[in-house]
Amino acid sequence: MSDGTEKTQENTKTSPWIAEVLPRATALSLVRAAQLARTLPVSSLARAQAIRNAEKKAKAECPNAFRDDDRYGK
Repeated sequence: MSDGTEKTQENTKTSPWIAEVLPRATALSLVRAAQLARTLPVSSLARAQAIRNAEKKAKAECPNAFRDDDRYGK
């Protein structure tokens, strides 16, 4: 009898830190940008650009998954 806590092979293959809201390719590109950003100095232009470019790409691929901050609260 299983109490629901055992891990199956399928469960161990998933990455729990990747959101299921976005398509896998989009989520992985955001993860790669975050990994790259961690290797760059905090105040560097390259770090900000890597994050901004990944965000723009994700918003272009899945615009419905992101809130439009310009119109939020109006």
